[in-house]
Parts: sequence; C-alpha cells; structure tokens
Amino acid sequence: MKLKKLLSAALCLCVAFSVTGCKSSSKTIRVATEIGTAPYEYLDGEKLIGIDVDICKKAFEKSEVIFNGYTESELFDILKKGDCDIVASAISADDERLESLLVTEIYSETELVIVVKNTSNIKTHYGLVGKKVGFVSNSVAKEYVSGIKNAMGMSYEKGSDGIRELLAGKIDAVVLDSSVSDIYIDENIGLVKIEKPIYEKSYVMAVSPQKPEVFETLQARLAEMKEDGTLDKIINSYISAE
Repeated sequence: MKLKKLLSAALCLCVAFSVTGCKSSSKTIRVATEIGTAPYEYLDGEKLIGIDVDICKKAFEKSEVIFNGYTESELFDILKKGDCDIVASAISADDERLESLLVTEIYSETELVIVVKNTSNIKTHYGLVGKKVGFVSNSVAKEYVSGIKNAMGMSYEKGSDGIRELLAGKIDAVVLDSSVSDIYIDENIGLVKIEKPIYEKSYVMAVSPQKPEVFETLQARLAEMKEDGTLDKIINSYISAE
C-alpha cells in the first residue's frame, strides 16, 4: 500500500490546522481528529493531510474548516461538550461511543489480507506467530501486526518495499489492503494472498446533535461525492500501489 507522501506522523495534540475554502463565507466548521491515523489524517511535514481532511474540505468548501488534534480517548468528550462540530478520525461504524450522536453513512472501508510467497507454509493468520511481518508505517495494518504473538513487525514507508523484502526472503509475510494486494500479486510472480480477510472495518464520521445543519450538509455532500466519484478519487489518491 502506498500512502501518498507518507512521512512518520508525529502525534500532535491540541494544535489547530486551518483549512480555508471560499473566503466569502464566515462560517467555521470545527473538526476533532487524532493526528497520526494514516491514511485518514497525518502530518506531511507541518501540513495535515489525509482522506478525512480532504473529505471535510470538499464537504464544506465554502466554509473555514479547522482541525484540532486530540488523543483518541478525548475525541467524543470534546464533541459532547460542544467544543467541536465533527469527529473525523477513522471512527469505526461499530464504535459504542457513537450512541446518541448524529452518525454519517459509511464513507470508507478497510479490508486487510496477508500476502505470502506461494511456497510459504503460512496458510492462515495463525501462521504469523513468531514470524517477520511487514506493514506500511502508520497504516491500519500496524495495529493488527502489533497484536500478533511473538511476531517481529517490519515497518516500511511503501507497500512496494515490503513486497520487495518478501520476494527476497527477508520477511515472511506482508499485511496489506486487499485491493492493493491484488495489484502486487498481478505484477509479481510467486505471490499469493490468504483469501479470508484478517481485518475489516467500516468508517463513519460523528456530528454533534446540537449541529443538525452540519450533519445534513455532510450527509448530502458525502452522497454527492459517492455518486460523482469524488469520494473514490480522494481515497485512491492516498491508497494505491506503485
């Protein structure tokens, strides 16, 4: 998986990033996020970028959109206190904290699979125990690999780097987004993926119940972006294979 222009994202707390659209509007949309959740929101140098960032900018292109960084545990308290309008931070659709909030339709999904050489004896995720497993730095795969018992997680800036190490026999497997893994397998003889996904997540955004007009705008714009292909274009600009 290639996370476009991905740099190691430093977790930046309580720092505001102002992203301004049409200057003729004085309305401000405040977005709370956990910075460092690539490819959804992360730092490229001092600039905040990512899927959620681009979606919010597009949805409220006639407003000033201000992102504030918090820890994951603070996000929903900030929203409920009224200190932000939206939580956009790769929030899982099954997160129990979404109860009583205004929740958007699913806008993005992640499906991770294991890629191995076709001569490998790794046939299921249990085979990763004690192995060298590659993943793209600061991607959702990092969380999964970190939970594998006795495994040695090998971080790479690009998915292609992990694939190269796998083909060279320096690591045992790579955990990648399913759609990207198909591209690598097509382009490299001797690779296969374990068919059953090991990790599946659907993502939504949460809006304060006190901001129904913000919710209605976000829902409507997400529907438009799905219909005209803008949403796929945003997501694919951050998740692609080389």
